[in-house]
Amino acid sequence: MTHAAEPTPPADADADAVRADIEATRAELAQTVDALQDKLNVKARASAKASETAQKVAPYQKPVLAGALLAVVTLIVLRKRRSRS
Repeated sequence: MTHAAEPTPPADADADAVRADIEATRAELAQTVDALQDKLNVKARASAKASETAQKVAPYQKPVLAGALLAVVTLIVLRKRRSRS
């Protein structure tokens, strides 16, 4: 979040203009600090990414498990047939 700093009020500005400038600077600083905190919170970012990945994988979970189960059953049947021969 990089942008040019807003100009400060001129030296002959009234107190209300200076207060308004101070409040605007505080608000901008608060946003910057919040953005930095979000970037530095690795645990929360990792958790969010894990949740996002789990949602992407969820539709494929049952077909993959069914395929794996079918493969295991097929291997068991083939081994039993070989051992009988």
